[in-house]
Amino acid sequence: MGNTPLHLALMGSHVQTFLLLLNNGADPNLANTEGTTPLHIICEKKYDDNFVELFFYLNDENQQSVQIDSRDKLGNAPLHLALTLGHRRMAEFLLKRGADPNLANEEGWTPLHIICSREREDDLMVHFFETCDELKKPVLVDAQDNKGQTPLHLALTCSHRTMAEFLLRRESDPNLAKEEG
Repeated sequence: MGNTPLHLALMGSHVQTFLLLLNNGADPNLANTEGTTPLHIICEKKYDDNFVELFFYLNDENQQSVQIDSRDKLGNAPLHLALTLGHRRMAEFLLKRGADPNLANEEGWTPLHIICSREREDDLMVHFFETCDELKKPVLVDAQDNKGQTPLHLALTCSHRTMAEFLLRRESDPNLAKEEG
């Protein structure tokens, strides 16, 4: 798998070891053979919000920039993973640190596609838009994935009526057709 000591410390929840490695100059951007960086693991394992803040703080102190939009082999950035898990505060933190709200993965899914495809309908979408609006980061509401699906298509497919209504209020085009029509 090509895991670095930072990867192994995070996967084993060895927080003190991870922090010791970071403080001693370990590279926070090294990816394993799957393209996974330590930040991907932090978002995937749903470490608490204070931990991700500490991760960035230590890297800032060490003058080590973190590649916030680093993509794994599936094209997922840490923001994709945080949103998949519904981790609202972590997603907000990543956006405030510069994550791209429109970055598409290998399937063409943007963070908004991921929000709309989640099993449950909650306030994650509203919070995502509020954060992007506050940061003056426009969100492409009509981004189409590799099959031509927009976030609106996914919201409707998942029976997320509130999300669909919200997207329509954000001027999503209800007339865009998917590949299969």
